[in-house]
Amino acid sequence: MRWDSRSPTHRADPTGDDNRGVETPSPGSRRRRVPAAWPLVVLLAGLALTLWAAARECGRIADDDRARFHALCARLTAEVNRRIGVYRYGLVGTRGLYMASRSVERAEFHAWFTARDLPLEFPGAQAIGFIRSVTRADLDGFLAATRADDAPDFAVTTSGDHPDLFITEFIEPAHADAPGFDWARDPHVRAALEDATLDNQPRATPLLAPGLPVAEHGSILVALPVYRNGVPVQTPQQRRDAIFGWVYMPLDPGLMFHAFTQIVDRELDLHISDGGPDGPLLYDDDACQRLPAPTRAGGTYAAVVPIEFAGRRWSAAMRSTSLFRGGSHGPVWVITLGGLAVSGMLGILLHRESTGLRRARALARSMTAELRLLAVVAERTSNAVAVTDARRRIIWVNEAFTRIKGYTLDELCGLTPGRVLQCEETDPATVQAIREALNQGRPFRCELLNRAKDGRRIWLDVEFQPVRDPAGRVVNYISVQTDVTERRRAEAELREARLAAEEASRAKSEFLANMSHEIRTPITAILGFADLLVEQGEDLPAPERLEHARTIRRNSEHLLKVINDILDISKIESGRLTVERLAVSPARVIAEVVSMMSVRAREKGLTLSVEVAESMPALVLSDPVRLRQVLFNLVGNAIKFTQAGSVTIRAAPGPDGQTAHLRIDVVDTGIGMTPEQIGRIFNPFVQGDASTTRRFGGSGLGLVISQRLAAMLGGRIAVVSEPAKGSTFTLTLAAEALPEVPGAAVNDGPSTPALAPMALAGARILLAEDTQDNQRLIAFHLRRAGADVHVVESGRRMVEALTACGSIDGPLAPSPPFDLVLTDVQMPDMDGLTAVRLLRRKGCGLPIASLTAHAMSGDADRCLAAGCDAHVPKPIDKDVLLRTCHALLRERRRAAA
Repeated sequence: MRWDSRSPTHRADPTGDDNRGVETPSPGSRRRRVPAAWPLVVLLAGLALTLWAAARECGRIADDDRARFHALCARLTAEVNRRIGVYRYGLVGTRGLYMASRSVERAEFHAWFTARDLPLEFPGAQAIGFIRSVTRADLDGFLAATRADDAPDFAVTTSGDHPDLFITEFIEPAHADAPGFDWARDPHVRAALEDATLDNQPRATPLLAPGLPVAEHGSILVALPVYRNGVPVQTPQQRRDAIFGWVYMPLDPGLMFHAFTQIVDRELDLHISDGGPDGPLLYDDDACQRLPAPTRAGGTYAAVVPIEFAGRRWSAAMRSTSLFRGGSHGPVWVITLGGLAVSGMLGILLHRESTGLRRARALARSMTAELRLLAVVAERTSNAVAVTDARRRIIWVNEAFTRIKGYTLDELCGLTPGRVLQCEETDPATVQAIREALNQGRPFRCELLNRAKDGRRIWLDVEFQPVRDPAGRVVNYISVQTDVTERRRAEAELREARLAAEEASRAKSEFLANMSHEIRTPITAILGFADLLVEQGEDLPAPERLEHARTIRRNSEHLLKVINDILDISKIESGRLTVERLAVSPARVIAEVVSMMSVRAREKGLTLSVEVAESMPALVLSDPVRLRQVLFNLVGNAIKFTQAGSVTIRAAPGPDGQTAHLRIDVVDTGIGMTPEQIGRIFNPFVQGDASTTRRFGGSGLGLVISQRLAAMLGGRIAVVSEPAKGSTFTLTLAAEALPEVPGAAVNDGPSTPALAPMALAGARILLAEDTQDNQRLIAFHLRRAGADVHVVESGRRMVEALTACGSIDGPLAPSPPFDLVLTDVQMPDMDGLTAVRLLRRKGCGLPIASLTAHAMSGDADRCLAAGCDAHVPKPIDKDVLLRTCHALLRERRRAAA
């Protein structure tokens, strides 16, 4: 094998040596022969060396994989220890409530709990409670005091005759079977509580059997003692005498460590057991069989790590999964194939050598130099490789070099790399560092920007290695180059993504704070004025009571709008919001928006005007409801941010007279915006800036919803604004003009005549609703309209009311006792949809309407699919309720006729 510099008179030798000056044997001299066994010896030695090098590389890869596995285990173990530490902090914090108070009452404990976010702060915790230590002699006094503390039905559930009872006094969230339960009945819990008392440390039970309070599926109970304040607790006996009770948490192991292996990209599988690896299984990440002993078998690494938790010793068994990213064996193959090739070449060359010893020595020197080059190339075989002479002129490049940079050896031979490959963006400091390293004859590695033949910019990880002759002189330079352009681009994108994620997180945090304000503000008014009506209703004059009621309704409508905005953005994000294509009068929609917003404009002293171009088509194809929603948001924003002056709505055909487009401008003389604020207002959860939110309020969702609705309608919203001069929001829609046909129906929204005051006179209605307040409200509206209403509280009662024998399993009554059924969807005992399906299977033909607070678009479809004839959403609108009932009854009478 030789390196050809394409010189017509000389073959380039990578070692820098040539054979000129080597003594040539005289014609009469006797030629020495290579012994016949040498080629075989050299071949076997090369194979042995190759196998040794490949084995060493395999060992190195295995060591790296093992080290990486243990690093992932340490990371996962640290996360497990961090997670179980939060429960101790929670118990210590709860105990602090008792240490800071002379007597903790039920309301105080409940108020403390409501300030916590249990799933977020303590994942897997099913509740937080307090167990009171009570002797049998003091049981009656304890019961009297507890019942006096807003728990008149409090009772103790115990068994046996043990002198001490460990009774659950408080638990949040409330569980029906937990208050009053005597934990001393369970030997595991008793032992854990007594150990915690003596040690003044948290203590945990083993996995409890299902069926205990707050342990339906098996739980671990961890408790921390609470001693009477002011009593010495230095010794175990003092602590036993001073015990007052225990704060405790029941923990679900399956939720404590749920999805933990995502921390290590699921490269590990995690099993946690109580005691040793063969103890009771607490958590199993993938429901596989138990892990083997700490070894590597069948390509799987495994390890068992002890975990200390509240006096118990757990075992965390981890093993590598199929996603474990082990080291590549590519270098092993390169070494093996390269060694085999070199060994084979040496054997063949030695076998064919029939000249004298002098030529054999020259060939050996040449092959040694080639092996040095091949050893470097073998490790980087997939990367670009270039070889230069001592003067740094290119004498050889590999195929990868040509593939990456586009230059062939013929184009580069004799040129210096910097002359061809460097560009104006290449870092001069890096180039200077390369020159200094090569001048000193030392290796150097850096990342360098090069230019390919087609002008592309390529980032390379370049390693320079000098090659020396036996005298120590540098005769060649080898550069091995790895294309890292994609990695650099990915790093840049990752930095940008991280910045974007941080900005999004900040925006969402501000949005949550703002939403808290937007929700709590109307709730404050609602609760406050409701208290006034409750406390002083009889003493207040009628006008004041009416004004209080109007204030409650106004704030309720504002709260409902905030909720609807959140639901709308959720439906848009999930792709569940659809638009219609109906005949719409733009002028009428604008007039309706102006009518709704004129009161707010007058209250602020603003002029609200409309300018409609004569060329505006009378009818267009669009969605009237969504068009009205977009205009309502735009005009509402204009009024909100305008302190004085006017708000003008201009409507005309699209730009350049496009007949298939509609343009509506909303112009105000308000506070205006900077270009930076304009760039943010269409982002979710964002307003112009924080000061705007504090000054004017709002959720920051209106413009986001409007822009996305505009896009769904085939258009967009553009903004032109200057600070202190006002803003112009331009809505452009794809709305095809329709010919005006006399008498044609225009879908501008619901427009039905008013119902008669006694529209439901004589109707017999069965109402299934589990909430008493809703029962009273709905029944009031129905009875006021003339209906005879019978109320039941569950789906089971609804079915029983329609059967002949009053039993859920009986047949329907031959003569239906009701004309219409109204049913809530979510009820205890039996939900509404299950009851409707059962009635339809029995052959019930009565009209049925569902009542539900579910707000997603598919909820109405589920009600209809279950057998309902109509759907009335909550909060209940009286007019919608009465019109729905009237329509169903009218249809029933028409079908009967």
